[in-house]
Amino acid sequence: NLILERYDRALDDLNKAVEVDSRVPFNYYYRGELYRKTHEFDKALTDYRAALALLPFYIDPHLGMARVHMDRLETEEALTSCKRMVAIDPDDVRGYHCQGTLFMEHKRYVEAIRSYQRGLQRKPRDADLWNALGMAYEAYGLRPAAREAFGNAESLRRGSR
Repeated sequence: NLILERYDRALDDLNKAVEVDSRVPFNYYYRGELYRKTHEFDKALTDYRAALALLPFYIDPHLGMARVHMDRLETEEALTSCKRMVAIDPDDVRGYHCQGTLFMEHKRYVEAIRSYQRGLQRKPRDADLWNALGMAYEAYGLRPAAREAFGNAESLRRGSR
């Protein structure tokens, strides 16, 4: 009950923020996130689209939309949002993770591997991408490549401590 009460208060605050200045994309995005977390998916998508109408190259609403479509099991729509993320900012690894996660969930391992590899071409020191690549290799049965990817992830993590 306490959590629901906090969501209600947060929603009230976000509604007021949108009302005060409807030209701020972040207000729509955060309200969309709240709607997504409370499974009001249509409202979430409406707010994400409103945020993008104000700021078309804002990555976060695309990620929110991808998550809504994933929750609804709308794979192609989710994938479209993930691809838009990569197109807008190829250096933001969230787009590669988004695509890779979808591909892994649908046992499309070769496509997952390619997505993680493309991400690593941009961000070769990203331990999470290396780990995800290792998991994709392992799922596809490429054990030596998986061990190498996991080793790279571990080395990067140790080096950042």
